[in-house]
Amino acid sequence: MKAIAVALGLGSLLVAGCAQNPLRSPEALLDPQQVVSQCPAGTTPGAVELLGSRQEQGRAIVLYRTTCSGADPDDPYQNYELLGDSVFARVGGLWQLQGAGAVARNVDERSRAEAEADYIDLIGSTVRQSPLHPTIKTLRGRIHSPAVRAVEVVLENGTTLRDEGTDSIYAIFIPANQSPREVRVVGEDNQILRQENYPQS
Repeated sequence: MKAIAVALGLGSLLVAGCAQNPLRSPEALLDPQQVVSQCPAGTTPGAVELLGSRQEQGRAIVLYRTTCSGADPDDPYQNYELLGDSVFARVGGLWQLQGAGAVARNVDERSRAEAEADYIDLIGSTVRQSPLHPTIKTLRGRIHSPAVRAVEVVLENGTTLRDEGTDSIYAIFIPANQSPREVRVVGEDNQILRQENYPQS
């Protein structure tokens, strides 16, 4: 039985009247209250853990996790681990929040085993036509196995983008005029551990 994954929405969460310090990093602008608000209804959020971030050409994505605990701690279908992200764009020297999203997964042993067998989370998102920045597309997630050395995305024009997977996460920015065609999980000596078309059918 597959783990339940609850998609919790990616929307434009623009920050009005921001006065961010231009020297602050996107990680420093992460709002824990906004993070825990994405837990499924009826659950209690735990502490927010910053997993890492990526920056490229005035764009940034910050990945984080928290737990969402239900009334019965022994019922895996009431307890979730939430993997979320916030997407930022640099505008006029300031980092501005463009959108946020999250996926919640069950925390039972079967779900953990399935995640490790898949090697990585494979989560895609698009922040469309933000008034502050062009469309931002990403593929990102956590790496669940030490066997993984990199994650590669092949675009429709044949270009391969690669993330070496530091901090047990990966995040790849997709050019706005391109779409992913294939995702590969690469191990030692460029061994292909997982390979599939994207979007998944």
